[in-house]
Amino acid sequence: MIDFISLIEKTKPSEIGVSDLYPEFQKTLAFEDKALKVDFGSVKTEHIKELDLLRDKTWNSINQRVNATVISPIEAEAKAAAVLKRVVNLYGDQRQASYNIESAAIANMVSDLLSATNKVHVEKIGITITASKDRRRMTT
Repeated sequence: MIDFISLIEKTKPSEIGVSDLYPEFQKTLAFEDKALKVDFGSVKTEHIKELDLLRDKTWNSINQRVNATVISPIEAEAKAAAVLKRVVNLYGDQRQASYNIESAAIANMVSDLLSATNKVHVEKIGITITASKDRRRMTT
């Protein structure tokens, strides 16, 4: 129907003799379109959106904390932040990527930040790590 409408509009309804019918056709098609729209989400969609927003904010706070600490006057903190900045930059800002790509990138980044190699740096710049029963979450 979209192709049909674009053809009518290219040639103008009056040229093909449907000027009287076209407004009603458009109205009926809009009604049908509205009736056919289906919510592709589930009861969990809103909750997932909220968690995704929280995850985005968490990534942003970690990124900004690391970037701010790189310029710290305390040399040990600045060095630790430089190490962590390499990890964060390796994964980049995935907040605009698809949900699955973002999930994988952030999960891998957090895993790298929580590794034995980086744990000392994470603690040095003051990013605390809290563990829950089934997931780890980093907070600043």
